Amino acid sequence: DKLYDRMRADTGDRGADADSQMVVMAADVLRSGLVPADLRAAIYRVLAKVPGLQITEQVANLDGRKGTAYGISAKGERRDIIVDPETGQFIGEREITEEGSNGIPPGTVTSYTSVTTSVVSGMGVQPPR
Repeated sequence: DKLYDRMRADTGDRGADADSQMVVMAADVLRSGLVPADLRAAIYRVLAKVPGLQITEQVANLDGRKGTAYGISAKGERRDIIVDPETGQFIGEREITEEGSNGIPPGTVTSYTSVTTSVVSGMGVQPPR
């Protein structure tokens, strides 16, 4: 509850609306790849409390890897954070136009990413390929 309150206070009046800004803030933190499992879990619990948040299974990231999306719609756009349901790892984001514009039909993915995190045995060690 304290993390929710803090994120809500920090998002303020930024972005398309306060609820979608909660998803943006969570993505900003998760995108670093440096968030330990307990904090990632707390962030996902915070997102589950955001009014209007929708959870969608089997959403693909840029690499085609499928996960669970935590998403919210605001002003004709939907923003999703994609999470591997088995590991809890953040694996990407996507944005979808819901209303369409400039010849882009509604439902079109307008942006998406893929994030891969590796654990190595020590400083300077390259991750396995």
